[in-house]
Amino acid sequence: MKRAFILLLVAAVAFAIPQTLEYQGKLTDMSGIGENDTLPMTFKLFDLETGGDSLWVQTVADVPIVHGLFDVDLGPIDLPFDEQYWLEITVDGNVLAPRMALTSSPYAFRAAVADSFTGGIAPWTQDTMVAHWDSLRGAPDSLVEGVGVMNYIPIWLDDSTLGSSNIYNTVGHIGMQKDVNISYRLTVDTILSVPSDTLYLPEKVWMDELVTDSIEARGDVVKIRDALYIEDSLYFGGAWRHDWPGGGFQRLRKSGSAWLTDSVTFVEGENISLTQTGNNIEIAASGGDQIIVVDATNYTTVDVQSNWIVNFREVIALPGGTDFDDWNRKDNLFITGGGFSSTSLSTFEMGDNWVVSGAYFDNVQFEGNYPTFIDCEFRNIAGTFPWGSNFVGCSFYNVSETITYSIGTMSHCDIENSTILRANRITDSKISSCTIAGTALNFEMVGNITDNSIYSSRIYMRRSTMFANNHCDESVLVFCDKSYGQITISGNVFDNLKDGETEAIQIDCESSGWKNWMISDNTFIIQSDDPQAIRAFNNDGGGSYSILKISGNSFLKGAKALNITSNIKAAI
Repeated sequence: MKRAFILLLVAAVAFAIPQTLEYQGKLTDMSGIGENDTLPMTFKLFDLETGGDSLWVQTVADVPIVHGLFDVDLGPIDLPFDEQYWLEITVDGNVLAPRMALTSSPYAFRAAVADSFTGGIAPWTQDTMVAHWDSLRGAPDSLVEGVGVMNYIPIWLDDSTLGSSNIYNTVGHIGMQKDVNISYRLTVDTILSVPSDTLYLPEKVWMDELVTDSIEARGDVVKIRDALYIEDSLYFGGAWRHDWPGGGFQRLRKSGSAWLTDSVTFVEGENISLTQTGNNIEIAASGGDQIIVVDATNYTTVDVQSNWIVNFREVIALPGGTDFDDWNRKDNLFITGGGFSSTSLSTFEMGDNWVVSGAYFDNVQFEGNYPTFIDCEFRNIAGTFPWGSNFVGCSFYNVSETITYSIGTMSHCDIENSTILRANRITDSKISSCTIAGTALNFEMVGNITDNSIYSSRIYMRRSTMFANNHCDESVLVFCDKSYGQITISGNVFDNLKDGETEAIQIDCESSGWKNWMISDNTFIIQSDDPQAIRAFNNDGGGSYSILKISGNSFLKGAKALNITSNIKAAI
């Protein structure tokens, strides 16, 4: 590596003879960066600036160099120092040029000789070596001047003058002088101490955000623009406090209004009552809509009224096999969260027109009329739902609904391993491993089944059923011997057959009722080893007015599209 050598200082220290010389220098690379290394150096003295033979030689094998700076002690130097000498330095085999003339300091050695003379000889004089500021490498353009206070962090007062800021650091603590204005955010890990009446942030104590474990304030006014969070306590009135002294506030006002400093009158509003006992004022609802919180400790004792909002804090365990009917005559309730569970089937008796949101029910059946369930979960239920129940975004697992009451609409639900026997409509839902409707006369039926994803399920077609735009995977549609009236199967996709079945649509024509059955615009993707897509069997018991219409369907991969062994009139 190529290096450049810069002389910082040459100093001679006169001890007793033999003489020694302390030499300091700086070694950099070609870009001016100080070296960090340990290198051999050889020092020679000459009586000529160039050429000639050396008068004295010393080699130092290992010279530590830190950030370019090194320091060596040379000697003994057995020379009279009565003439001009030049120093030549060799670093790691590289001779540095030009040689450097020794100035007045080394010739202090001459005093060891001059001591032997008396009178008549003028003393040796030589100018002291001066380091010129503008010739030093890396030096700033000018010196910085200023006066500061110990331990205070410096701050630029102008372009060339330093002074003290208002922030100090002493014994590991950082503090501020009084009358400090902080314009945006102050974050303190432990304690904020203000040794004055007011901390301006920027208007007394006024800020968008203050984050601190403790606040020590000795002034009169603390203003927080939005919110103040204190982990433990607040220091005011000469003590650390968890609450306000004197039992309350001394002054009160609405934000932006004048302070109420004299008397304050509270006025009751509609459905609000005020009761004062000593210094306490109790504010309570006395009618109209009210919000109430229930849990396992109070659900049987709270006096719920119609039109209330009831918030469940938890899922409440009902005693197995019991009826909870405390609220069954309360209408228009809005229930949120929580729910009921039971070890054996219990009954939750509801009023009319409830809305239940985000609740969980396990092993519970229901009574009531026209509720709406939103984002609720139902598990392990073998019983009734309220008449006209509507479900939106709900999930059902291992639910067996009886036919006592008819469900309204099930929309965007997840129905798994369940039986839904009686409903007006199921739409936009996922149906998996389920039985939908049934074979009982006039009861087990679902009127409208549209836009669902159906997997491994059995769907019964009954009177006035619309089955449209569904995707059926390994599922089967059954026209049972009780089916009659208008039935439409349209726009569906049937993909594969349900295990154990031989067709995607089974049509039993035995019913004596009038039939107008249409199967149109469906797509059947039946594997080649499956025998048929549609099978109609048993003779028609409905007379000459019945008809089976099959049109516009696509049959893919199937060995047989139709298998009709019935005498029903068919239009294909």
